[in-house]
Formats: sequence, structure tokens, C-alpha cells
Amino acid sequence: MGEIAEMMLEGILCEGCGELIDEDGVGHPQRCSSCDMSPRTLRSVKRVVGRERQAERHNRERRAAARLRKPFECHCGKLCRTERGLEAHKRDKHGAGGW
Repeated sequence: MGEIAEMMLEGILCEGCGELIDEDGVGHPQRCSSCDMSPRTLRSVKRVVGRERQAERHNRERRAAARLRKPFECHCGKLCRTERGLEAHKRDKHGAGGW
């Protein structure tokens, strides 16, 4: 057996890509963090990404619905139903000048 194969079996090199993991080795083959994507780990990563996409879409839809009900928007992103409400928000939160 070659030196590289022995180092992979001892756990010094990654068994997937051959990257150096540990100088001492653990005595059994192991994978580095970039190769350690088992099918179970990949499924959980995909599930999280799917939830994030779903949450982003949901937030976009909520924001669009709020814009229909509240047409006046401050520079900070606050939505108000009336122009007077917007003026009050600017006065209370941004000071006398509106900023």
C-alpha cells in the first residue's frame, strides 16, 4: 500500500479529497469539513434553505399587502395610513425637522 493510502487510513489525510486534517491522526479514516456532507446533512441543509426562501417570500407578500393598506412611507421604512400619521411619526421619531 502507498504512503497516501496509509495516511488516509490513519486519519491524517481526508479520505475524500486528500487534504491534511491532523498531523497525529486518530487511527481511523475521516473526512474534512468540506467533504463531510453526508446525504442526511445535505437533506437538513436543503430543508433550512427551503424554509429561508419560504420566509423571504412570505415577508415580501406581507410587505406588499401592507403597502396597499398604508400608502405613505417614511425614509426609514415605516408605513402610515394617513399623511398626518406620517407627519406625526417623523416629528416623534426623527425630530422637529422630519429627519
